[in-house]
Amino acid sequence: MSGKLWCFVGFCGLMGVSACTESVPDDGVYETVWSLASVDGAAFGASATLNLAEDGRIFGNAPCNAYVGRSEGVWPALRFSSISVTRAACPELSAEQAFLQAMAGVRSVELTDQGMLLTGEGAPLLFRPRPAE
Repeated sequence: MSGKLWCFVGFCGLMGVSACTESVPDDGVYETVWSLASVDGAAFGASATLNLAEDGRIFGNAPCNAYVGRSEGVWPALRFSSISVTRAACPELSAEQAFLQAMAGVRSVELTDQGMLLTGEGAPLLFRPRPAE
């Protein structure tokens, strides 16, 4: 390796990986409450939200319960881990389980003209900005 490459690698180590990789688009991703619009192209019949925090936390509301977790990786190759959920029961519990399973399978996040598309091992999840209340 050349001395310049070693210097670059050392700089990345000191600054953190995110300083040397693609960054999150500056489109209000962190300031937005995202509402789940569709799963695998079909309208989602319950309510679910997603918030992304700059420090790597994720949080929101599944159809029955609130959840928190972590995002790992570098935009757009993100995955969600350590998802914890409150334990209330409700009629939409099967929709919640499907939603949380799909969230655990996310491997990529992309902003499109339709919203924020999460893809990976499960069904694609399309989130749209929640309208202001």
